[in-house]
Formats: sequence, structure tokens, C-alpha cells
Amino acid sequence: MKLSDLVPEIEKESDPAAARRIARSRSKLLHEVAQSPRRRRVGGRLAVGIGGFGALVAGTAVIVAFVAGSVFAPVPATIPAASADEVFEQAAQSILDHVGAADTHLNASQYMRVEIIRDYLYTDGSQDLQPAKSGAFTHRDVDVLYVPANREDAWIFETKPTVVTGTYGPGGAKLLNSIKPGSDREAGVQAFPGGVRTYGNVTQPIDRFRDSYKDMPRDPQQLLDWFRVQEGEYAWMAILDALYMNLPPADLRAAMLGALAISGDFDLVSVDGNDATIQRTGNVDQVVQQFVIDRATGFIDSVTDLRSEQDDIVPPGIPNIQESWVVSVVDNAPTPTR
Repeated sequence: MKLSDLVPEIEKESDPAAARRIARSRSKLLHEVAQSPRRRRVGGRLAVGIGGFGALVAGTAVIVAFVAGSVFAPVPATIPAASADEVFEQAAQSILDHVGAADTHLNASQYMRVEIIRDYLYTDGSQDLQPAKSGAFTHRDVDVLYVPANREDAWIFETKPTVVTGTYGPGGAKLLNSIKPGSDREAGVQAFPGGVRTYGNVTQPIDRFRDSYKDMPRDPQQLLDWFRVQEGEYAWMAILDALYMNLPPADLRAAMLGALAISGDFDLVSVDGNDATIQRTGNVDQVVQQFVIDRATGFIDSVTDLRSEQDDIVPPGIPNIQESWVVSVVDNAPTPTR
């Protein structure tokens, strides 16, 4: 099954354009994956590994803010990054230099708490991929995943109600009332034994590559080839999805970053300390996706679907979709309610 087939069941809002927006972002983000080799790759130490948790949330923007107990030395400011390849390589090397810290430690009764915050923009032009005419609104969905120390125990998933975060233009309130985002989003807490759940007709681990971690090559080129066999043109996006939640082993994480370094067509936009902004531009409707990677931790800090339909209704700087993840370690998880 391809990554594009796994539209997440977690997206339960009533917005009729939500599925289309997500599918649009996904397809445009993955369009025209370049196959040309990059000029550099990480050395032999990368032959040791990373994995991920992509199928749970197929959003387009993520912020990993904190992992309790992890300590990383910053990449010295004197080490420049002239390309996206070098950013991936520096992040991979940092993981390998701090493997003990890169793997989040959980005591037997603890959970890794992953708060997933998704922000959406919807306008009266969204259905036709046009600028807003008279109204727009933004809304936020928050879900929280609790990953147990023993991955065979129940994974807890909490769904919170949708919150409207803004209305814009003279027609914004009317548009909001006609869409009613989140009206069929059922708040509550669910348990998934062993972290396994059903997506449509497919049953698989939430951390969907988990059963393949041992089989995944730790050599970046071999790992990229492995993902291409599994996902075809969606290989690089599958790797990013696998990286987001920090669930795979640290050595496999480093190999995945090495695979991204040789996967093609990434451009370095800017570097601010350890944070580097990387961009990939598709040629469908000029949709631009950006993500920020922390070179010291190897985490993907953020990924944003930038807005291409500009108008006077929506304030500048509001993207089409943004998803943020906040990762921490907690002693308890909420009790399932459904």
C-alpha cells in the first residue's frame, strides 16, 4: 500500500474540503520527485540506523518542540551549511554522536506524550484553489498520542474538540457557520492494544514501519532503495513521515537523514543557529512546502504548506495547513472513554 492511500482516520472534521485539501497537499508535495544523486553523502558511520511514525498523521507541518531527558551538544556556529544535503548530513552525524540521548528513555510505567496540533485555513475560494472572495476562517484540531515504554502495551489516543482560531473578511462568519468544522469530530480517549489500529480496510501499527525496523538497511543508499521499493515516487515523503515522531531507533534515524541527503531536489533556504529551513517546490500550482530541521538533534522541527492563493482577506503569513508536534515524557495516560 502506498503512503498516499493512508489518509488518516484521525482527520474526522466535517469540513467538506478537508480531505481534498490534505490530498492536494500530499500529492503536490510528492509531485515530480527528483531521482538525480546529490554531490555528497554521509560517511560509513551511517551504516548503523532510524524509523518513523508517518501513517498516523499525514499532515503537512510539524513542530517537534521537546523530548524530555535528551541532551544534545549544539552544532558549532562555525560549521556552515551550504546545502540541504549538508544539513541532513550534519543532523545525522549529531545523532550518531549522541545516540544515547537521541533515543528517548522511558521508565517501565512512563509514556512518550506526543501532542499533535493541526492548524487549517479555509476560504470561500479553497474549493476551487482560488483566492478568498469575501471570507475565511482558521481552526485547530489537537490530538495527543501516548506511547508506552513497552510498545506491546496499549497506545492511548486522545481526541480534543475542534477550536475556531479566527475569522476573516465580511463573509468569514457566514462561511464558518456553513462549514461547521469539527462537527462530526468525536472527542474522547481510545486505547489501541500493541499500538495497532485500523485505517479503512487496513490494520497495521500506528508506527507503521515498526515491524520493518530490523530489516531496514542502515546504509543510506540501500535504505533509500528500500523505501523506493515500498513507496515508489513517495519514498522521500515516507522517510520524512517516519522521522517526525522520534519513534524509530536513533541509528536508523541517522540513516534516514542520510537517505534524504541523496534523495534529490531539496534547497537550503536559511540557517538560524541549529535550525535550518529546507524547501521543496513542486510544479503543480506552484505549491511550496518548507520544513525546519534541527541539526543538533536530527528532529524535523516544522513543515509548512505555504499559501499560494494571495488575497486581501487572509492576513499575510497564515499557511494553508500547519501541524505541530510537542513531545514529552509523562508518568500517566488518560483513561479510555470509548
